[in-house]
Amino acid sequence: MQQYQWIRRKIIALYADGMSQADILATIKDMYDVNLAQSTISAITDKVIPVM
Repeated sequence: MQQYQWIRRKIIALYADGMSQADILATIKDMYDVNLAQSTISAITDKVIPVM
């Protein structure tokens, strides 16, 4: 979904900066008032760095 690309890019950028998934979840909520599930954050970050 193209309309959510901006949030995926933001999540990946925060993760690349070393932020934990829990911190990303809180940051997205605080900054954009967007509620995401932990599984959503995991699904996005796992595509960047697959679980070994």
